[in-house]
Amino acid sequence: MVALPWLLLYSIQLPLNFCVSWSKELSPPQPTKREQIA
Repeated sequence: MVALPWLLLYSIQLPLNFCVSWSKELSPPQPTKREQIA
């Protein structure tokens, strides 16, 4: 059963990426940590 860990990882990563992209569109653009330090 090699496909099981990949399936689990994919099922976790997909909603996570969706939430990240959704929150980025929802929130106003914020400077990254690298831009804040510079």
